[in-house]
Amino acid sequence: MARRRLLPAIVVVGLAVAGAAAQQQRPRIPPTGTIKKVRDNLYVIPGAGGNTTVFVTQGGVVLVDTKLPNNGEAILNQVRSVTDKPVSTIVNTHSHPDHIGSNDYFPASVDVVTHENTRKWMAANPRVASNPVVMPDRTFTDRMTLGSVARWPPETCSRGKWRRSSIQWRAAACCRCQTRSRKP
Repeated sequence: MARRRLLPAIVVVGLAVAGAAAQQQRPRIPPTGTIKKVRDNLYVIPGAGGNTTVFVTQGGVVLVDTKLPNNGEAILNQVRSVTDKPVSTIVNTHSHPDHIGSNDYFPASVDVVTHENTRKWMAANPRVASNPVVMPDRTFTDRMTLGSVARWPPETCSRGKWRRSSIQWRAAACCRCQTRSRKP
């Protein structure tokens, strides 16, 4: 009778220990970091997946990528520490969750912009396509002007092969074109 009780207890304890060990071995995604000034009106918010670029314009704040889900409030708090202007535009560089994850935190009045190929990738993913707030309002295939000063992609990018490309901003280098050969 004691053996019947001992064996299940050993199994339960073993599973608990294995679960705790597996929990400790998972890579941790760093939390949303503190906003850092790159130059003049250009900032970066590191951590929690992809970096978020913050570009303060006369018409409002342009965010490039919104990190993983549930980071919208943290992003907005960091933006509010440098400007009282509202977020007016989100530019998503591509469709990975660490770049579009917090789009849905921002109101529907925020203009979401992507390259046409990124829109196709997003539309092909049922989990993304089912949430209209995440999907882009505008797309471009070559260049787009955001407001009166921000050109997308910036003139400094020299490898703009836009058939299957997206632009990724990097805080250190300001921007870098990155060719993507994935099909929608």
